[in-house]
Amino acid sequence: MNIEKIKDYLEKYGESKTSDIAAYIELSPVRTRALLKEIEEVQAIGKNSNRTYKLKKK
Repeated sequence: MNIEKIKDYLEKYGESKTSDIAAYIELSPVRTRALLKEIEEVQAIGKNSNRTYKLKKK
């Protein structure tokens, strides 16, 4: 369910920070980051504190 919310958020808002996604799905940034790593359709951009996420192009 949270994975679907993450995908919906990224579809709607595009490239986003972990903190923005976490606030939207009401989870901690740590848990959100763990979920983001599990989703194959999500691409991480940047390093550490500057990292953002977006959906991979189909």
